[in-house]
Amino acid sequence: MQIATVVARYGVNETRFANDTWGWVAPLGSETFLQRDNKVLMAAAPRNAAFLSEKVQKEGLKSLQTSMAFFNYQQPAPNWEIYADGRRITKLPYVSRAGVKIAIRDGATFFAVTPLPGTDLGGGNTVVLREGTAQEWNKITFKPALVIDSYNLRSERPIPNPDWNRIYKAFGGFALELADSSDYPSFEQFQEHLARSVVQTQFESPANALASYKSGKDIFGTKRSVVGEELKLVDPKVNGHAVFLPKGLLRDTTTSVQGTAATIEKLGAVLRGDDGRMKFLQVEPKSNTFVGWNPLPDLAKYSLVVPGGIKIQSDGRIGLTKVQINPRENRVAVTHAWREGQERDPAAATALVLTGFNAPPSVELNGINQKDIAMRTILGANAYLIPLQPTMKSITEMEKALAE
Repeated sequence: MQIATVVARYGVNETRFANDTWGWVAPLGSETFLQRDNKVLMAAAPRNAAFLSEKVQKEGLKSLQTSMAFFNYQQPAPNWEIYADGRRITKLPYVSRAGVKIAIRDGATFFAVTPLPGTDLGGGNTVVLREGTAQEWNKITFKPALVIDSYNLRSERPIPNPDWNRIYKAFGGFALELADSSDYPSFEQFQEHLARSVVQTQFESPANALASYKSGKDIFGTKRSVVGEELKLVDPKVNGHAVFLPKGLLRDTTTSVQGTAATIEKLGAVLRGDDGRMKFLQVEPKSNTFVGWNPLPDLAKYSLVVPGGIKIQSDGRIGLTKVQINPRENRVAVTHAWREGQERDPAAATALVLTGFNAPPSVELNGINQKDIAMRTILGANAYLIPLQPTMKSITEMEKALAE
């Protein structure tokens, strides 16, 4: 949106978007998301926990729903346009059914919402678009400009004897998509794209409950299960490929990777160290800059190789370290710190060994330009040394350490 916040939650009776206390909203449901780029498949379910049962005991049970709130800060009022299955909505509330294709145009921004067909506990799969209700916390009023409720249960009167076994097996959700005029020349073309999208769900067997979303060339699919109180994705895939990262990787983006595997790689750069130790590797392709981190103050092996053959290794275990290499500028910048006493460890490194350079590199250590960098022949190659301790190992000791 132009200036907007979107919040999605599971709710009971009326979905709560304002805080219940400092930094916290009672988790009456569990939500999980499968996202790639500008598309999201969201699944939600009631939470089998005291929060839900206590609320029902206090208020009764009239509805269960997955809700999405749009906070629009345009003054005096939002001038967006809202459509359902291609028809302009001019008055709220507006009632429809699960699967309805909701499209919102706010200036050059386009937003799509498709409520998933979910478990029908009575009046379910009804979808209501409405103005948000003001909610207060700590004398602060929260009022969404638009709320979309997709119901599992909807009743005018409190349900006298809720079937908790069915309730805890219920689920709902949304398929979401965000785009703008750079993605689609017109809002009408975005709507045509949305009309061709497909959502499917299967929930008769809770053990095999699944949801899928086909949008353009992308296909999102996942099974789901409840582990404890939490809703979990099971075997989620995008375009047939598993989305969970391999063991040892925690984050992976187009230009960076973080993990505890012995080796992590990104765009031709390879960072090696101890298996189980955290590592972080960043690449900025335009400037041809590579950054490898030992991001925690624990002694660890270190080896960074970048495209073209430049290699920086430690002759032992290093402390907290950031090594930045720019081959195009023939420049290396190192930030390194020992935790108290680490430098006296017998396995501690005494130097970083730089190989693969065609000319002596410009070197900076802890913000200070290094002059007269020592050069040695190590393992048959010209090597430049960045000292990490007052006394460095002998060539023989370095070669032995590097070979390990």
